[in-house]
Amino acid sequence: MTNQAQRNDAVQRKQMGSGAFIAIFMSLVFLVVAAGFAILGVLFITNPRPVIVLGVLMLIGAVAVLLLSGACIAASVRTLRAPAKAKQRVERMA
Repeated sequence: MTNQAQRNDAVQRKQMGSGAFIAIFMSLVFLVVAAGFAILGVLFITNPRPVIVLGVLMLIGAVAVLLLSGACIAASVRTLRAPAKAKQRVERMA
């Protein structure tokens, strides 16, 4: 491998690592959003005049956002632990 190819490979690994950290941060923000959905859903259900449909939809949304966020965090951690495998996955998709 030439010097230039080694530098390009190092830059790609650094970019994938940076992207993974950004994805983890965004996922943490989505976890806060999921918590907000859950709180609002419970409030809508336990309200003196409950809005059951809206409360249930908010709780379903909270679960969906929670699952999506967890999957994103898992993929980002997998990328940080094995950048070579992540690079191969990206190349296979292209």
